Amino acid sequence: MDLQTVPEGRPSVRAEFFGRIFGIVVGITITAALVSPRTIAYTMPILTALVFAGLWFEPRIASFRLNVGTVEWTMLVFLAFCVVSMFWALKASSALQPLISALGYFCSSLFLLNAVFAEDRTIALRIAEGICVGLLVGLIYLGFEIATNEQFKLSLYRGLHIPRSWLRPYRAFTWHNDELVAIDPTDLTRNIAPITLLLWSALLALQKIVQPNVARVMSGILFLFAALIIMKSEHETSKVALLWSTLIFLVARSGVERSSRILQVTWVVACLAVIPAALSLQRLNLYQASWIQPSLRERIIIWNHTAEESLRAPIIGAGVGTMHELSLRKKPGEEFSAEPSHAHNVYLQTWRELGAVGAGLLTLIGLATIKRIRRLTESAIPYVQATFASVMAIIAASYGMWQPWFIAMFGMCVIVAAVAIRLCQAEGEKTMAQAT
Repeated sequence: MDLQTVPEGRPSVRAEFFGRIFGIVVGITITAALVSPRTIAYTMPILTALVFAGLWFEPRIASFRLNVGTVEWTMLVFLAFCVVSMFWALKASSALQPLISALGYFCSSLFLLNAVFAEDRTIALRIAEGICVGLLVGLIYLGFEIATNEQFKLSLYRGLHIPRSWLRPYRAFTWHNDELVAIDPTDLTRNIAPITLLLWSALLALQKIVQPNVARVMSGILFLFAALIIMKSEHETSKVALLWSTLIFLVARSGVERSSRILQVTWVVACLAVIPAALSLQRLNLYQASWIQPSLRERIIIWNHTAEESLRAPIIGAGVGTMHELSLRKKPGEEFSAEPSHAHNVYLQTWRELGAVGAGLLTLIGLATIKRIRRLTESAIPYVQATFASVMAIIAASYGMWQPWFIAMFGMCVIVAAVAIRLCQAEGEKTMAQAT
């Protein structure tokens, strides 16, 4: 079904008021996501509650109807299979919390996505301003922290007398006589992860909220600033995401059909060929190569282990939450479990816990998303395809697929992209065409 635009009219005082409120809240949440990424887990509930409040006061928002397309239905089937996998998971209760979180964030994203396209364009405009300002403020903070070896956070932790047991990971913090004396740059890797997921949508929004000549200058400055922060950081996955998304953006500017095909092929390969790829990296002894960074060498070992374990249950997997549950179980005499809590690769973790069935559904979700992006207005496609490319790279080597903040980060990415797309709509023009 198609999601139709609501005819534009003169912006009401009420729409302007709610737009300002939404814009301020979104700006704060975007900045908070870069300052403290775990706050993203609370962002979606806050924004959902805010929109629910708006339903009582802004008739235009209240007029929207929930539309569910191929992407959403496929994701629901994926989540349903995750629920079913609890029956053969190592411990069903280990799967309960992540599944509840995933379903909650999915519902929030679906609700907010539809609300964005139903709301007054004035509200979308103010939210877009909040996105751009919030991203810029967050980048300034990260630039300061990287340049000063996290002196702001160090002073804050010292001033608040944060106990050692509160800080994770332990190896990132140096203590002397119970006094925090230094923070390792790797502590900021989680902060860097959202940048490429938000950057392209902010660049698209800039084209619609300022004059064209000014937009080109501001977009260039914002892109270069974000790129500098990413390249100076320790988060290698974001560096790959930046390069890959930039390549897709440039290809899309010369022809969106070509970039769509590239995304389709690479997505299918990533989803379905990840096990032989992981096994090959180990067989080539790349985990011993001195020219490869230590973090990547560690990941190669983890990927190989996960791939080998995936072959034990290749069709339906070991069940959601199994990797985390195994990581909690130690053999006698072991200080740490030999089993990683996640694969640092969503494609591999899907195979490990959900098997070929889960990997097949993940493949369909991505292909349906690429198809939907292709039906957007021409001006928006390169930016949204670049955002999707960023998602592909981030999930290939970062964190675990069931971490609440990680799931919520992609929900935020979808909503931010939807706001930018909403601004690309002309009066009376169709919005994002959903697959039937």
